[in-house]
Amino acid sequence: MKRFVDTNVFVYVLTRDPRFFEVSKRILGRVEDGEEAITSTVVVDEVCVFLEMHGRSQEIPEVLSSIRSYVSMEVVSFEVEDMARASRLVEEYKMDWHDCLNVALMRKQGVEEVYSNDRHFDRVEGIKRIFT
Repeated sequence: MKRFVDTNVFVYVLTRDPRFFEVSKRILGRVEDGEEAITSTVVVDEVCVFLEMHGRSQEIPEVLSSIRSYVSMEVVSFEVEDMARASRLVEEYKMDWHDCLNVALMRKQGVEEVYSNDRHFDRVEGIKRIFT
């Protein structure tokens, strides 16, 4: 079963977050070892924007290369129809736009589990959040 990798997993590794670095590193280690996963162009964009906002734009090419190097992780893109579904999810779950767009992509891909530290995913019917 594929799992979705959310933005915060990548950011915690990039920042060596004192609380969440180790668990995030383990998650990406499992993907590196072949666990099937997906992420989205939305997530990749959020990671790049994070780097830019923190004066680390020069790292973007290397980070993009690293994300693309995970053989067992597919980076999926969204279409206008996914945005329409996400707009309904914003109303239903009162979550931010990007997270709802990612939920729409997860559902489209048949993914029911998300690696994330964002607890609002716990409210989403049919999605199980994992952060171990």
